[in-house]
Amino acid sequence: MITMPEDVLQADEGEVGFSWDGTSPHPIFGDETVPNKETTMDWAEHQRIVCNAGKLLTSWTSEKHTGKGKQAFRALKDAYDGSNKQRAVLRVSKGIHQPETNPHLQLRIVETFFNNEDKTSTSVNYTFHLDVSATEITSSGLVDRFQWDGAQFSYEDANRWYRWPVLAVPPRAKNSSASRRASISYASLQAHLNDLAEQEKKRLRQEALDQQKLQAQTLEGKINLELVRLKEEEQVELRRLKSEPSPKFFKGTTKAYVCTKYGKGYYVIWDEKTQKLIKTF
Repeated sequence: MITMPEDVLQADEGEVGFSWDGTSPHPIFGDETVPNKETTMDWAEHQRIVCNAGKLLTSWTSEKHTGKGKQAFRALKDAYDGSNKQRAVLRVSKGIHQPETNPHLQLRIVETFFNNEDKTSTSVNYTFHLDVSATEITSSGLVDRFQWDGAQFSYEDANRWYRWPVLAVPPRAKNSSASRRASISYASLQAHLNDLAEQEKKRLRQEALDQQKLQAQTLEGKINLELVRLKEEEQVELRRLKSEPSPKFFKGTTKAYVCTKYGKGYYVIWDEKTQKLIKTF
């Protein structure tokens, strides 16, 4: 069963004759080889794509196909969710290739039947294509990047193709050419998004600090203007002793004593509502 990306396995070279990211014989010209992976995506990203593609089979039921197509898709679904006695195992035999014309992965499904009486087993192999579609990344700084996502499973038997979903998401590519962009792995995208989030946190923290400083400067300026007014109107000034006035006075959170040159006076405190120094006790 495939419940996490780590459950997606690589095909055994001894069975398929090549590695998922190596080369294999050209399907038409036997004396040529072709790459099995034509993308910068690493194995972990292939695991993510194949694991997430399992959701495409949620709506598939056995009456959707007939004959060999039904058998193949039943085995494929079993490999994902164990719905047919967990007989089938999915392995990636080729990475993403033909990215500009027909982007897809090749999957190998091995379905094994056991005979309990004579303790023997027989296996049936099915080769699937998992077509992928380029999903644009719209995050800041990644306008020229994309991710591959599963779009459709397909299986061929006797020149007949069986597909699910029947109508796949059309392949997408920025500027109609996937080659003009670079793919990005889920891990790299997440790291980029985390970095953007951290940058935003720092920006907001600095913005808050700057705002606090501005408010403090503005408030202190207002309080000083009020002190000028009191001196002109009532001939009182701040009493400046060793511990007076408190620094908190200029932050508007405590009182201070104002008095005439003869020492007679009263306490004042900043009033946010009236934006003035008012008498207090």
